[in-house]
Amino acid sequence: MAFVVLLTLVVNVLQLAAAKDATDPATTTAGAVMDGVQVLYNNDGENLWAVQSPYHDRATPVTAEDIRGSVDDVKGVADVDLICPFHNVPWWNSTLEPPSRHRDWYDRTFGFPWGHGGSQLDFVLKGGDFIGTFADEAVRTEQKPFIAIR
Repeated sequence: MAFVVLLTLVVNVLQLAAAKDATDPATTTAGAVMDGVQVLYNNDGENLWAVQSPYHDRATPVTAEDIRGSVDDVKGVADVDLICPFHNVPWWNSTLEPPSRHRDWYDRTFGFPWGHGGSQLDFVLKGGDFIGTFADEAVRTEQKPFIAIR
């Protein structure tokens, strides 16, 4: 558990550092990142794929607009929008676990394509930047973007 918290803080400090002056420790320390946080919204992404929602039609593939809609859903409510890619699936172009390798393993292991071509992973495999789109929209709506791996 401590590793996940530490990894989450490191990822978010790096993201915020990229968006702000990375040389200013007042904006990039863990304390600065958490300053003013009262509500943390934990989103595992199911609202972007497995269920019908106001911003995503379950019968269609995940799009950048869907990701932004998910973030907008809690703007003004959450100080931190925490996305938790489920099943250890990389929703970015990981070099440690490339999305295409993960997809091949899943399909071989379970005998059917996960997401049927419309999942968050498929969005990445088609060239989309899930985490970047999520983080950009969170910053735009004055939420702190956090990413947790579980």
